[in-house]
Amino acid sequence: MRPVLGLTLLLVGGCTWISSSQLDARLPEMDDDGDGYPKATDCDDADPAISPRAEETWYDGVDSDCAGDDDYDADKDGFVPDEWVGFATEGVEGSGELPGGDCNDGDPDAWPGAPDSWYDGIDTDCAGDDDYDADGDGYVPVNAGGLPTENVEGSGALPEGDCDDADPGVHPDAEDAWYDGIDTDCAGDDDYDADGDGYYPDGVDYGETTYAPGTGGLLGGDCDDAAADVHPDAEDAWYDGVDSDCAGDDDYDADKDGYVPDAYVGEATLYVEGSGALPGGDCDDADAAVLPGAVETLDDGVDQDCDGGDSTFSMSGPEGFLSAYDTFTWSGAHDLRVHPHGSTVTFGLAAGELSYGLEGDLATVYDGAFAFAFTPSATAEAGADLDFVQWYGSSVDLSNSLTPGHDLVVTDDAIFGAIGVQTTSSKRYLVIGGLDLASGHTFTASTYILASGGASYEDFSDLSISVDDAGDVVVVACDGPAGDVAQLMWGSSAALIANDTSGIQGEKLSGFSVDQCAVVPGSSGPVEVLTTTGTGVDRYTLDLDATEITPTLDASWTDLEPADIAPVRDSALGPWTVIPDAAARSIVLVDRSDSETVLAVGTDPIAAQGTWDAANDRLVIGYIDGSGDAHLLLGTPTAGWDSYDVNAPFSGAEEIAVAVDPDGSTLFLGLLGGDRLAFGLARLP
Repeated sequence: MRPVLGLTLLLVGGCTWISSSQLDARLPEMDDDGDGYPKATDCDDADPAISPRAEETWYDGVDSDCAGDDDYDADKDGFVPDEWVGFATEGVEGSGELPGGDCNDGDPDAWPGAPDSWYDGIDTDCAGDDDYDADGDGYVPVNAGGLPTENVEGSGALPEGDCDDADPGVHPDAEDAWYDGIDTDCAGDDDYDADGDGYYPDGVDYGETTYAPGTGGLLGGDCDDAAADVHPDAEDAWYDGVDSDCAGDDDYDADKDGYVPDAYVGEATLYVEGSGALPGGDCDDADAAVLPGAVETLDDGVDQDCDGGDSTFSMSGPEGFLSAYDTFTWSGAHDLRVHPHGSTVTFGLAAGELSYGLEGDLATVYDGAFAFAFTPSATAEAGADLDFVQWYGSSVDLSNSLTPGHDLVVTDDAIFGAIGVQTTSSKRYLVIGGLDLASGHTFTASTYILASGGASYEDFSDLSISVDDAGDVVVVACDGPAGDVAQLMWGSSAALIANDTSGIQGEKLSGFSVDQCAVVPGSSGPVEVLTTTGTGVDRYTLDLDATEITPTLDASWTDLEPADIAPVRDSALGPWTVIPDAAARSIVLVDRSDSETVLAVGTDPIAAQGTWDAANDRLVIGYIDGSGDAHLLLGTPTAGWDSYDVNAPFSGAEEIAVAVDPDGSTLFLGLLGGDRLAFGLARLP
């Protein structure tokens, strides 16, 4: 373009003069560069390549099409690529001032700060983010791996597996805390099953795990959630010290009978609190019926009570069946008796002193007689039910004292006991007391003989009680060879139970000087009494209906040195009496019906007691030998005898008591030695 500077053109020869003002008015219409656009529309009328119809070349700094656009903002979104920040466009006023950051200058919708939609594959706001990693944790959701993001160089390379693309703390490489209910590392695990064994531990608030669909249906009971091979369905190997199946069992008690083999005593089991405290002695840890203290079945080939053989059976001490009381001790115990009745067994004894109590509240009884009734099946259990009855005794130490004799018998209706008492007032009492099994109340009655002239009688050396088939109670007491007056007491059992003493009678028997006396069990009519002296056994009868009761001697068995006497209730094979004979050092059986004696087995017996097993037609005899060991005989004089040993919890037994239940299946046996008491039972063959 060529400017005209103050020139006035004179056109001659037919030309017209144009003034300066006219020239200026005509200038916009002029096209100096000949590009077809006058100065008014051509943004550079000196360059024919620049005009409104020219093709624009972006990023050359020239507004070739005269659109007035910044040549570095091709998409006209107000942002230029970072490499063109500050570059001005020739002929465009204010250009070069646009901000950078445009990641796609061919897309007017892509610029810094533009609304960006995730997962459409376009980085619309030019933030440089992978469009499939909304939380920016470096992981994309499943099935988004390899998908590139437009405007982001190198995108599409992030690993997949993000289970929550809105939480940057949740991704496959995150640290996962167990039991918070969140699958933070997107592994798909139940968050309450750390070891992945399919069980959750008890004590956690179990539920479905966030980000792990399908969880929340596991079973509890995992005792070690860090060991995949420890759970309720695991196979448990015994004796390895690990409760693998989380059953809570001591791993050294495979049959779960509460005893372990001796080799494992004190061995604890992992995951079982308090394990390792079970007692030893289990001789067959695969059989729960075989354990110390079990009921032994004799001669069945199985040592049920682990005492060394099936020909013996073990017994419990006081802690075994008197455990209903915190303490139960006595001194001067004597005359042990045992009787089964119904589902229970009753023991009776007399003692110079007995202390018992609950929770440390002790009571002490002096010179008393007592009975203990309990259920045999509960004898091995702590806190076994025990009915205790004291039917004679003092709570203070009085001068009255028991004589040596004592006896006990149990019927379907009541427990009856008999004792003798010496007083300071020259009286000697016979006392019958007991317990009404139906109502639970106790009863007592007594008769006495007053010695004349201030003299006193000898202590009773022995006494015996019996309830005959008619229901009458009879007690006979003898005062030994040094004395001269035995005593007799009798009356109705129903009257005694009702505490009606009007029908209770007493009588003295002069000239009846014997060591021991025993009323034959169950005899009716004239009372049959057996007595012992130093050289034999005599049988007397007493007619209680006579005006004057005088013992009548019916039979004698001489040349014996009886250490004890135990008549057996009449049996199908005869009315037997069991006598431990010191002379023969064996047990002698006396058949009271024909006055014959039969020598039985046994070695050096010092005490014996027998009973008739009606269900099996045989005698059952328990005896103690000179060493204080107990033994058992089963059989008859004609069929022979089976002999068994008894394992007692103490040595030196002095008294024995034996009984058999009515169906002949179970033997009950008690031992007394000093102030030690033991009880045992066995199944009979």
